[in-house]
Amino acid sequence: MTKFQFRLAAVLRLREIELRTEREKLNQLLSERTRLERSLASVDEERAEAHSFVHARPDAGSTELRALSAFLLGSDARAAALRGSIERLEPVIAGQRARVIVADRNERLLLKLKEKRLAEWGIEQDRDGEALAEECRVAAYRRGRRYGPKLP
Repeated sequence: MTKFQFRLAAVLRLREIELRTEREKLNQLLSERTRLERSLASVDEERAEAHSFVHARPDAGSTELRALSAFLLGSDARAAALRGSIERLEPVIAGQRARVIVADRNERLLLKLKEKRLAEWGIEQDRDGEALAEECRVAAYRRGRRYGPKLP
């Protein structure tokens, strides 16, 4: 009996590596977006804290209000930059998702082909085994007729 060998095993390994690489890239992009979203939430939180801090002080004068205004302008600019980064990242993430889908499809096609070839190999091995068993049975039968007792 021959051992099963998938002739496209090297290609399958390459597809597995490709899929793993594309998934890692997607995970990095998603992590980057999460980091940007956290930064944006932090900016919003800082704005709210600064606003409530200044308004909670009864002795807040024009200096404090100007400082708050400058801080809010700066945080608005920072929030706009973060939103812009997130918006620019979205199409990149969508493209990477598409590449992951293609790589996954390529790998699954090869896996299905391997399973099909393995099933065909198994059927062929069963046939070979049956043929060998039949040959052994016939040989044993012939040997028994040749060397067995002669009937009158």
